[in-house]
Amino acid sequence: PSEAAEWIARLVERNPGDESLRAEYIQLLMKDEKTALASEQYAILAKLHHEHGALTDAIAAYQSALDLNPSNEEVMMALVRLYMQQKN
Repeated sequence: PSEAAEWIARLVERNPGDESLRAEYIQLLMKDEKTALASEQYAILAKLHHEHGALTDAIAAYQSALDLNPSNEEVMMALVRLYMQQKN
């Protein structure tokens, strides 16, 4: 990864609940074409959004994770649960 991505990864590790920092990390990963890691980070970001009650943002982040890794069944199920929760 780029030097910037390495530094921001350290910051994310120290501040795991910082959504904006994680989003910046994802952008750097995408720039470096690290799609598998970006997908994992999108899933973590989605969980953070969900914990903070931002269902629309959580769904968007899970969808981004799936776009990068369509076979991730854990993300698929999380997305299904969010859609069901949104309907209730």
